[in-house]
Formats: sequence, C-alpha cells, structure tokens
Amino acid sequence: MKIRPLIAILPLLISLSPACALALAGFAEQTSVFHYNDYRQVLRGHPSDLCHGETKWCLVLQKPGKGYRREENAHFEELSVPLDRRVPYVIGRRSGDNYWILYDLTQEKVLVADLNYDNAIYAWRALGFEEPRYANGRNTGEFLIETKESVFSRWSMQLQMWFFFGVFPIFIIVLPFWFASRQSNRKYRKGDGRIYRIFSLLLFLPVLGFFCIAGYSLFQLVKDNW
Repeated sequence: MKIRPLIAILPLLISLSPACALALAGFAEQTSVFHYNDYRQVLRGHPSDLCHGETKWCLVLQKPGKGYRREENAHFEELSVPLDRRVPYVIGRRSGDNYWILYDLTQEKVLVADLNYDNAIYAWRALGFEEPRYANGRNTGEFLIETKESVFSRWSMQLQMWFFFGVFPIFIIVLPFWFASRQSNRKYRKGDGRIYRIFSLLLFLPVLGFFCIAGYSLFQLVKDNW
C-alpha cells in the first residue's frame, strides 16, 4: 500500500514531542547570552523573573561555568559597554530600584550605589575612564557578541515555537481540506463532472493559505532573529 507523503511525515512530527515540551517551558521567557569581558558574560532576559523593572528587559552579569551563577546585585536595565576586556569595572542602572551601580567584578563588590547618575559617573571617571556607552535589552546585539551556544539555543527555541504553536495546529485543521480536495480531483479525473474540479480548487484554497502563512511567518522569524 502506497503511503501518501503528508501521512509519512506524521510519525516524525510526533517523535518531536520532547521538543514541544521544551518550547512550552520557554514560551514566556526569551534569554540570550553575550560575551562581556574576561570576567563575566551577560544574560539578557525578556520577560523574565530575573527582571525586576517595568520594562521586563534586563541584563544580568554571570560567571561562565557550571550553572552560570548569576550575581545578586548585578541585574541591570542598562550596562556599560566594555572599553577593554581586561577592565574589571562596570557601571549600570540596576533593574528594579534604578540605582546607578559601580561594580568591581574581581571583588564582586558594589563600589557606588546612587540614584544620582552624576555621583556614579564621577566615581567612574575617578578610576580614569571616559563616560561609557550603554547597552540595554534591546540594543545588546549592537555592542556585544552573542555566544555560539546561545545562538543555537535561541534559533532552536524559536523554530520549535513556530512549529508547535503555529504550523502544526493549523496543519491539523487544514489536513481534512487537503484530503477532500484530493478526493474531488479524483472524481473529476474519472469524468464525474466539472463541478468536482471546482470543489477541488475551492477546498485547496485553505491549504494554499496555510503554506502562505507558514512561509511568511518563517520569513518574519528569520528576519527578527538574524
């Protein structure tokens, strides 16, 4: 018995159910990891329980290694762009209370915590640095390089969500239209009347719409994550 192509791929789709669970687990949260300097990486979360501010975008300093330990006082709405990978100091606006923090990464110590930016930047300049540029949750990719592991994980998660929350449910709905269109086309070829050809074309329209929507949404996904 000849197996139709669409039916043949269903077992493969079902076998991906563990990936579906992973997509469900990360549905509400999007995270990426960026190289920062010789001491830390930056975890970008949105939205996340890491983020205490109203924007739900935040940058978190963390040590590379087992578990990627995140530091309690190092959750930022915006964070200074490193001038040199060897410099252990950072300045940023802390998530939640909007305090400007001058932080020593080697000692894991807050040197300055002040709501007044001028006081924090004065202490920063006293260390011999020019006023820095700042990265935030939206422009992180412009200033920092995402790790290869993070890129792979982000693409994997986005594609799983695209498939399991978009393509697969619509595919199940459209599948009966595809079968009905095929049946009508067969009857037309047997000479049962042109009306079946019309039915075949009309029933195929939802299938065509499905491929258009799936293709466009995939294009948008690639565009947003490139």
